Amino acid sequence: MNSVLDDNHLLTLPNGERINFGPNVNFVFETNNLKFASPATVSRMGVIYMSEEDVEVSRLVNTWIRKQDQNLMPKITTWIEEYFYSALEWVLHNDQYLLVQTTKVGIVSNVLTHLIGVKTKSEFAISIIRGFGSNFPIEIRNKFANEFFALMDEKVPDSRNPLDCNFNEKHGGFKSYAFDPSEAFLDHETLSYETPPLIQTVGIQRDINFIKKWLDNSEPFIVVGPEGCGKSLLLNFLFTKLKSTQVSIHQISSSTLSR
Repeated sequence: MNSVLDDNHLLTLPNGERINFGPNVNFVFETNNLKFASPATVSRMGVIYMSEEDVEVSRLVNTWIRKQDQNLMPKITTWIEEYFYSALEWVLHNDQYLLVQTTKVGIVSNVLTHLIGVKTKSEFAISIIRGFGSNFPIEIRNKFANEFFALMDEKVPDSRNPLDCNFNEKHGGFKSYAFDPSEAFLDHETLSYETPPLIQTVGIQRDINFIKKWLDNSEPFIVVGPEGCGKSLLLNFLFTKLKSTQVSIHQISSSTLSR
């Protein structure tokens, strides 16, 4: 790395191959810290530090609003002014519970994807809870959901499990997830030895609705969980629902080579 950043412009790959860059090539690195960068590396670069205090969330949100359906913009703008920033303040105040450390912009971006196309206040409420709460443990997520539903004066079917429901557009309200053992194995035509069946329990239905919005809008996301909890099974099920899309899966580990 140091040789490609100095006057030599010579990059040596792990396999021994060398690439000599011309003087018209510049490298830009974006990172949240420099704790793994040596003094020799840092001294070869110009560093621009951007503090989170300098990030104006309102500008990011207003830019997003201008890209939405013009018929929905007045409603969305009102709901965001009344509830969005209160929810963001709650999340930032409890950021010690985040499962994956991220930035303020990352938190906001998670939510804005879930808000695409919302038409009612109830749909806005559950989208806010999914977007803001996705990076919290389930107990903190439940606490946030109950407080935010109360703030918006929205009633859910079961206040003990506020996340176990979905917005039903046909009825214009919330409907609890239901597990029917007789319908446990769905999509029989997609079943195979390579693709085991996904039993859609209440928890699986909840997780699908958390992830699906990011997947439908081609947004990046990370699924975190212990080994064997069903991450791959859930993602493979969702991938089968993508139309005109090919999925390439790469198993990456510490011993993965660059070629």
